[in-house]
Amino acid sequence: MTARGSSVPDATGSPLNVSAMISYVVDDPVSYLYSVDNTYTFVQNQMFEVMRRVCSKFKYKSTDESEVTLLEDSHLIAIEMCKLLKKRTAIAGVKILRMDFVELSYSSEMAK
Repeated sequence: MTARGSSVPDATGSPLNVSAMISYVVDDPVSYLYSVDNTYTFVQNQMFEVMRRVCSKFKYKSTDESEVTLLEDSHLIAIEMCKLLKKRTAIAGVKILRMDFVELSYSSEMAK
């Protein structure tokens, strides 16, 4: 499943084009069918909210090499996003296996 976030802000408020992809399996079929109305939409909405929340805590890039940034440390940030998404979607009977960034760039608004 892929979620595309339009104009997700980074820590400085700069708009970013961000999209991510997840892999998941159904590990509780009963919860999957009866806990939420539309599990696919629920998981996708939670994924988008996790992207917005996490991306807003980090700068896209920085001149300080010791600072964690979305551009340089996206693999570490994706692991943390996956952990957060696992917690948020457990009620829906799914197990998140992986979450990775597909696109991570300044929005065209920044290029002008």
